[in-house]
Amino acid sequence: MALDNVLARLRSGELVTPVAPSQWEGVTPKPVPVLAVTRVTPVSPPETEARTETQEPVALSRGQFSSQGVYLLADDLAYLRWHLPTGTSARNAAVREYVRRWHEAMEGEPVEYRKDNAGRRAANTWLRSQYHLRGANRADRKVEL
Repeated sequence: MALDNVLARLRSGELVTPVAPSQWEGVTPKPVPVLAVTRVTPVSPPETEARTETQEPVALSRGQFSSQGVYLLADDLAYLRWHLPTGTSARNAAVREYVRRWHEAMEGEPVEYRKDNAGRRAANTWLRSQYHLRGANRADRKVEL
């Protein structure tokens, strides 16, 4: 077929069948399966729990703890700042557990004037047992009271 003939058939809208070379005469091509095309709509990734949420660090002040019923001495505050982990979420979790242990020990002490000391001792013992290696290499760290 001449090129002009093919172009004319294309313009007229007729189907154009390719011309096979002489070696392929008599051979019918096998039908090729057509793949279906599915439109994909982009979506944002789902919210997962693995996504880190920004947490505000718990304020380490005597006022913050006294509002929770934990009455710290200046030395207690320095001890906390020295031994608490530095990551925000780990530090907040440790502070919550410290307060919980303090209250648990206070409730277990029957004598009123010994309650604060029992809470202090239990909470500091727990903190020391959990994070006893935290202060090992902190000789140069300043602790503000």
